[in-house]
Amino acid sequence: MALFEGLFKGWGYLPRSELDRALAEAKQVIEEERAKANSKVEENKRAVTEELTEERLRLESAREMLLQLREDKDAEITRLQKEYAETEASLKRELEKLTVTHEKEANKLKLETEKYRETAAQAQGIAKKARYDLGRKIASSEKTRTQLITRLVVLEKRLGTLIQKTSVQRQKEFNTIKTAVLRPKNKARQKPAKPAKKPRPASNNVVLKPELVVKPKITLKPIAETKKKAKKTKIKRNRR
Repeated sequence: MALFEGLFKGWGYLPRSELDRALAEAKQVIEEERAKANSKVEENKRAVTEELTEERLRLESAREMLLQLREDKDAEITRLQKEYAETEASLKRELEKLTVTHEKEANKLKLETEKYRETAAQAQGIAKKARYDLGRKIASSEKTRTQLITRLVVLEKRLGTLIQKTSVQRQKEFNTIKTAVLRPKNKARQKPAKPAKKPRPASNNVVLKPELVVKPKITLKPIAETKKKAKKTKIKRNRR
C-alpha cells in the first residue's frame, strides 16, 4: 500500500488521506456555496415576494381606484344622460312653442300682407281716380280759361265799339244842343222872335255837361251767345 502511494505520489497523485481531506474540504465549500446560494435565493425570493406583494397591493389599490373612477364616471354619465334627456325635452318644448309662435306670426304677417295689398290696390285706384279727376279739372280749367279769354276779347271789342259809338253820339247830341241853343239868338237878331220849340228829351245815357263821362251800360251775355254772334258777324264779313 505504501508502495502504491509512493508510486502514485511519484506519478503526481495525492495520497488517500489527502484526497479525503480535499474531498471533505470541497464538500464543505460546496455546502457553504450551496448555503450561500440558497440564502441568496431565499433573499431574492423574499425580495421578489415582497415586490410582488407591493405590486399586488398597488394593483389592488389601482383596481379599487379604477373601480371608484368607473363608478364615478358611470354616475357622471348617468347624470349627463339625465341632463341631456331633460335638455332635449326642454328644447323640444321650446321648439314646439317657437313653431306655434312662428306659424301665428306667419299667418298674421300673411293677413297683414293681404290687407296691405288690398289697401295698396285701393290706394292705387283712388290715386288713379284722383289723377283722372285732376286731369279733367285741369282740362276743364284750361277750357274755361280759354272761354274766358275769348269772352274778354269779345267784351273788350264790344266795349270799344260801344265807347266809340257813345262818344260819337254824345258829340252829335252836344253839337245838336249847341246849335239848338245858339240858333235862336241869331234868328232873334235877324227876324222877329218866334216861340221856341220844345227841346227833345235827352237820352238816358247822355248828360248835358260835356266834362262828365258817359258810362255805357254793358250787359254780359253768355259765352255761347257771344260765340254765335261773333260767328254770324264773321259770316257777314266774309259775304261782304
